[in-house]
Amino acid sequence: MKALLFGFMEWSITDESTGEIKEGINLNYVSPDVYYENISGVTGLMPAKCKISQDFVKQHKLKNFDFPVSADLKFETTVTPKGKGVAVLTDITDVKPIKLFD
Repeated sequence: MKALLFGFMEWSITDESTGEIKEGINLNYVSPDVYYENISGVTGLMPAKCKISQDFVKQHKLKNFDFPVSADLKFETTVTPKGKGVAVLTDITDVKPIKLFD
């Protein structure tokens, strides 16, 4: 899937009810292949994000990217333990820098 990647953000929150620390990394992008069905008033491309791991960041050298970039994203569908289908980002290829601002 072709996409425009804006960047990624590491996050950490503490669950107030359990005290458990939850951490992750969100990769932010837009793609004409992301559809927003049944949402009235949506026109054009809408931002999307996917959760990635620190290993994924290292493996694909995301910290070396000069965002924004265009890239091909590969997702695989899996099922959570609760039975919910989710798309998991498995690869980033054909990365090309985009000069939007001088």
